[in-house]
Amino acid sequence: MGQSEMSSMPSVKIYVVGFDRFGAPPSDIFVPIQAGKSKSLDQFEVLGDNTGDNISDLNAIYAEMTAMYWVWKNAQKTDYVGFFHYRRYLDFSGRPPIGNSDYSFSDANLVTRVRYGWLDENIRSSVAKHDIIAPPLDEIGNPQDGYKSSTSLYEQYLCYHVGRDIDLVLEETKKKSDNPREIDEAFQSHYATFNHMYVMKWDLFEEYMEWAFSILEAVRPQIALSEPIYGKGQLQSRALGFLGERLFNVFLTIKKKQGVDVAHVSRVFGYAAVSTKKKLNLRLAVSKFFTRLFEYKKIRRGVYVKAFGISFTYYKPY
Repeated sequence: MGQSEMSSMPSVKIYVVGFDRFGAPPSDIFVPIQAGKSKSLDQFEVLGDNTGDNISDLNAIYAEMTAMYWVWKNAQKTDYVGFFHYRRYLDFSGRPPIGNSDYSFSDANLVTRVRYGWLDENIRSSVAKHDIIAPPLDEIGNPQDGYKSSTSLYEQYLCYHVGRDIDLVLEETKKKSDNPREIDEAFQSHYATFNHMYVMKWDLFEEYMEWAFSILEAVRPQIALSEPIYGKGQLQSRALGFLGERLFNVFLTIKKKQGVDVAHVSRVFGYAAVSTKKKLNLRLAVSKFFTRLFEYKKIRRGVYVKAFGISFTYYKPY
């Protein structure tokens, strides 16, 4: 490739998001980033989402979107920006996408990188052909009949998550739209792309972040996140991340109607070399230690105290 051709290639950064495992094919384009780093005991020696303007503390409910937020607010602007997961990537080989299925790899050696188009020059030339690159559009299976039929993006959310949450998002999205009918159409589609992965032009990325977070932050105070169903370790604790994944599909639907060039490519599942270099977040570890030893909270008509494994509840008399 000549010097002039190289200089005409777009700048691209693809952030590979992880929480407790990290790895990416060797490349100047792939950048591992630890999401939720501010509240993680393990501080891996990779980029984190906890510096500058960040929402790292909200990772439990936003999942990978805290990394997206960090890049939006802090990273150096590139022509294209994208997000993969530590075990999910997109195929840049040029093969037609396969729906409802993934390719796979066991390591990120040169053969694998050539097979899936992960050499830097190929990534740059591949993304330059489109405005947005996303996973394949999969037909949404209906879990209510054992996936024998399809269902809508909206109905599928009701099957797996808290229905009131998607209703709040639907209402807020319509408020921000000049065409509420197209929002309904997007939520009623029987095809969707999952895993919240993409590569897109930076200006579209900024537009998406501004739009998505304006909706999610508007509904966050209305979601009963203190309820047990959203508690730590529960599936629904990542509610805003799940909702963001659905909003990404709505964003794609809107952009396609506006003439934005969206390409769908296959997903690739596998693990690159995993980073094990980490250090302990000592301040957080000490805080958690003393929290387990001593707990104090106000309850209705009284207080609850726990110290060294012994608990005591005091109720104020009527």
